[in-house]
Amino acid sequence: MKNICVLIIILQCMYGCANNLSKNVGKDYIAEGNTNGIEAYIYAHHTVIGFEKEPSIVIVFPPIISITDDNDKTVIYERVGRFYRLPRTLLYFKIRVNGKLTIFTYNPQSSLNLAYKSIY
Repeated sequence: MKNICVLIIILQCMYGCANNLSKNVGKDYIAEGNTNGIEAYIYAHHTVIGFEKEPSIVIVFPPIISITDDNDKTVIYERVGRFYRLPRTLLYFKIRVNGKLTIFTYNPQSSLNLAYKSIY
């Protein structure tokens, strides 16, 4: 019985760790958290976030979102269809979609090779 309990605890820890791994969400960003149906990339000096409309993704569309930068300041955005365009390129930001948090980080293996914190 003791061995079974230990095995269950180990499996739960492994499952929890696997769910928090970073995932590519486009060629320019990796993210952790609620990454289902979200893509992000850099286009013309703007960070762009896109939401897929797949039946397997249970999100309210249009989603209720809030975006904050690395200083926890609110970032304004412009909605264009299923895309949300930020006013500048961010290398780190957090987004809450219908209350679920996703943390985005610039992918250092991106072809853009950005070497600074933000582009203004």
